[in-house]
Amino acid sequence: IMKDKSTQLKKDVVLEKIRNRRKMKLYTQEAMAEKLGISQSAYAKIESGGQSLDLSMFLAIIEILETSVEGMIEDN
Repeated sequence: IMKDKSTQLKKDVVLEKIRNRRKMKLYTQEAMAEKLGISQSAYAKIESGGQSLDLSMFLAIIEILETSVEGMIEDN
């Protein structure tokens, strides 16, 4: 059970970093969705953790946000 909690905490941290980076770049959820070829509601679900974030979508997001995998997953 602790592993699941830890994994969820890391996921929450990554999603928060994505959200913060998006806001820093002054991108709306709608703009991100358009760049990714998905609906705004689908992007909002990803960012809020309501929809799974698969590897290809994660890589596309970090490319749009001009950051690195390491930057998104490393502890600060």
